[in-house]
Amino acid sequence: MFATAATGTWFALSPDHASARATHSPQPAPARSSAGATPAATTSPLAPSAVTESQTPTAAASSAPTQTQVVTLSPWSPGGTPATGITITDRASGSCFGTAESTMRTDAWRCTAGDRILDPCFSPDSDPSDTSALCLDGAPDRMVELSVPEGFPGNNDHMPGGPDIEPIILVLANGARCSFAGGGTATLAGQRLNYGCDNGGYLYGYPNKTAAVWTISYAAPGSGASVSTPISTVYQ
Repeated sequence: MFATAATGTWFALSPDHASARATHSPQPAPARSSAGATPAATTSPLAPSAVTESQTPTAAASSAPTQTQVVTLSPWSPGGTPATGITITDRASGSCFGTAESTMRTDAWRCTAGDRILDPCFSPDSDPSDTSALCLDGAPDRMVELSVPEGFPGNNDHMPGGPDIEPIILVLANGARCSFAGGGTATLAGQRLNYGCDNGGYLYGYPNKTAAVWTISYAAPGSGASVSTPISTVYQ
C-alpha cells in the first residue's frame, strides 16, 4: 500500500502497520476540534530569521520544548517573486486540477508536472488568473517553481473561517520530521494515518492544540501502537 506525501513523492506503508485498517478516502480526516482553547504557540512568516537551526526539520531536538512553534509558510514576496530564503529546487510546467489536499489554506492547490503530483502548491495570492505557483519540495524553504499556463481551476473551495488550518510538516521533540500523507492510507485506533516521518514512524490524526506544547499520536518504526508525543515545530 502506498500513500502520497506532501511533496508528491511516494512512500510505502511498512508491513509493521499491516494491522491498520486501510481507507480509500482521498480526503484527510476532519481536523481535531480545539474549540474553546487558544493555542499558546507563536506564529511567524517563513523567512531566514524564522527558520532557525532549532526549527529546521533536519535538526534533532536537544531538549523538550516548552512551547510549540507555529511557522506560517510564506513562499512568495509581496512583489510576486519567491521570498528571501526560499530555494528553488526545480522549474517545471504543469497544471492544477483542484484545491490542496494537504492544507485548507485558500492559496494552496493540488497540481501535476508530468507524472508527479505536487501538493501543496501556493499561488502568489488567491487570484485564479495567476499562472505560477511554488510547490513544497520536502522542506519548508525548498520549492518547485511551477508554470501553470492555464491558470488555476476557478475559486478555491477552502473558505476563510472554515476548518482549522492543520500542519503540512511537523517536527517532533524527538527530531523526526513528518510530512502530510495524501490519498488512501490506513487507520489506527480510529485515527487516520495523516503523516509519514523521515525515521520510518507515522502520525495519526491531527495535533492536540489545547496546551502550549502540542502533541500528536506517534507510532515509532516497528510499533503497532501509538503514543502521545510532543511537537517542537509545525509548518502550515
